Amino acid sequence: VGIDVEPVRKKLPLMRALIRRCLSEEEKETLPEDEALKKEAFIRIWCRKEAMAKLDGTGFTGPICELDTLSQKIRFTEEEALQDGVQYFVVTAEYEEVQASAPAAEQEDVQAYGATEEI
Repeated sequence: VGIDVEPVRKKLPLMRALIRRCLSEEEKETLPEDEALKKEAFIRIWCRKEAMAKLDGTGFTGPICELDTLSQKIRFTEEEALQDGVQYFVVTAEYEEVQASAPAAEQEDVQAYGATEEI
């Protein structure tokens, strides 16, 4: 599990530069035109990237724009929190579980215990 917590700021003076440098082209296309909505969407994407970087414990080892927040392999949970008058945005990232079919899972169990007969 990777988690990121960011305070919601009223101003993001470097937002345009961060969007250019840190978001993929696909992520940029999801941003709304309205500046207030764009700021909120950017914070969500940024928090997702931070949570993803923490998910596997490697951090930001490559270009941040290459972290794909639109990936279908990662499930994000987002919520807002208020503490001491400060609003925070909280994102949790988890890998999607891969569901194996029952026969394949049973076969793996048999092989793990060294059985040689097929089920």
